Amino acid sequence: METVERLDIYSILLFMSIGQLFLSIIYLISKRKKDYSTVFLIIVLFIFSLNIVEPVFIKTRFLSSVPHLLYIGPFFLLLLGPALYLQTLAIKNKKFKWRAVYFLHIIPFVLSKFWVFPNFLQSASQKREIINRFYEFEMTKEFLNSNVNIGSLLFQLHPIVYLLISIAIILNNRKNPKARFYKHHIIYIVGFTIVLFFYLFGNFLFNVSTTHLHWQVLSVLFFTLSSYLSYAIINNLLKPIKQKENILLNFKMIDVHTKIKESMLKNRPYLNVDISLNQLANQMNISAKVFSKVINEFEQQNFFDFINSYRIKDAEKLIIDPKMKQYTIEAIAIEVGFSNKMSFNRAFKKCLNMTPTEYKSINK
Repeated sequence: METVERLDIYSILLFMSIGQLFLSIIYLISKRKKDYSTVFLIIVLFIFSLNIVEPVFIKTRFLSSVPHLLYIGPFFLLLLGPALYLQTLAIKNKKFKWRAVYFLHIIPFVLSKFWVFPNFLQSASQKREIINRFYEFEMTKEFLNSNVNIGSLLFQLHPIVYLLISIAIILNNRKNPKARFYKHHIIYIVGFTIVLFFYLFGNFLFNVSTTHLHWQVLSVLFFTLSSYLSYAIINNLLKPIKQKENILLNFKMIDVHTKIKESMLKNRPYLNVDISLNQLANQMNISAKVFSKVINEFEQQNFFDFINSYRIKDAEKLIIDPKMKQYTIEAIAIEVGFSNKMSFNRAFKKCLNMTPTEYKSINK
């Protein structure tokens, strides 16, 4: 039987998916700094791209022209789950190290391929004959009504189980202060699970007359996921979050914080209307970066809110001080370091949830 090659918009989407994945792999390989999570991501993308190659070449009938691609997709499928699971562990654990026990995860792959590996050594003519017989069988009722045996089902469930375990690891560690997961890691693995599940079991969702719909939906899902992966990789959205040093346990930073607080109370630098982060940090012989980090971590404020909080505390006392009755709100604002009444009112309301005038009226 002569095999007629077929190409449609859905096949083109799959070819584009393969291209995007291989470009992502090249991008990751070209990066100088690679950790285990990056290595496993490269492996995941490579295996995933091979599993896209299989359906697109079968469906377009191009497989007859390149018979040595036969078996290439299913051959590596049992490595996809373990690779993504180990990538999840590498993201979670900053000090991830390869252990001999991890080789256990590839035992199913090794055992299953031990028996079928000789198939890869077949000649092109032998493989082409198998491909043609498959296309002939594909047109029969037996193919449309064929059932999945237990061995085939376990083979297909293997990567799905690993993906579900990876999702559970991320969800269980999402709120952990030491977690290194972005929300994109959840999207990434959930997306993989949905697409792979549909790829392996989606044909059961359609009856005989709509089997082409499975192919169309699968093409769109593959393309959507590969496009997202390309975007996420280029924008470094799948790298581990760098764990921040626990500044509260860093005695040096505690000393810096104490020094800043003492200077604010003793020298009152906030009264200078033109005070800046660099200027104040230089006065205290602290780098501006460290100064800002300490304020952010200890006070949960940026520099300007931190300065204004001291100004507002002084203003509260002056507003209710009987000796200051003859002073206007604007005069008090300038007295405590604000450049104008508007910025004073805005900062005052942000701190106390009321304007200076309201504060004055309830403290008469």
